[in-house]
Amino acid sequence: NEGYHLPGFEMETDSFAAVEGLDRLRELPDATYYLRQGIGARDVADIPSSLSDLLDRYFALPVPERMRLLRSAYWLRHASDVWDLSHTAYLVAVINAIEVMLPQVPNDPCPACGMNRAPGPTARFTGFLDRYAPRTDQSEPSRRELYRARSKATHGHALLLSDIPRAWGGLEPAEWQELEQVRMARQLAQVAIINWLRDVRPEPSSAIVASPENPR
Repeated sequence: NEGYHLPGFEMETDSFAAVEGLDRLRELPDATYYLRQGIGARDVADIPSSLSDLLDRYFALPVPERMRLLRSAYWLRHASDVWDLSHTAYLVAVINAIEVMLPQVPNDPCPACGMNRAPGPTARFTGFLDRYAPRTDQSEPSRRELYRARSKATHGHALLLSDIPRAWGGLEPAEWQELEQVRMARQLAQVAIINWLRDVRPEPSSAIVASPENPR
């Protein structure tokens, strides 16, 4: 069987289960929560300390912006799903998560030659990260190079070294450096997207207000 039947289990309900007597989830500082690489076998469920504020901001977003944020979250989740299959696909998904959030800019044709002078995708990518994830670590990979690596992989022109079949052996220095850049790209994406949401000014008229009749 692909599933199990639980007698008395309610598939749908009009109310939430009671939470009286349950311990609150442990809250961690944002820097600790978002910059850690994963969880351990003895870790317990926890949440970032800003979660309540971020939820308020999310529900106050106009629908198009909310859907844009969800698309970005989709790509971050997809990155986690494909890690064991392809580190190259992981990097592409992480960069896609950032690119989804880039602001759209109108064309700016040159009056003399007609060429578009508006910032291109690479400039908008680096500008978005510079605004929402300012560089604090000099060992951080070049943001332009991250975008170029994603473009090469997307068009089939290159793979990360860890995805190229070779004889068994330890990680080579260049391969290890690439994987470290991939890890830092994921952190950049998380920090930038969270800071983008923090920068959004909630619209009270469209916010969902929590109440006994409308719990959130």
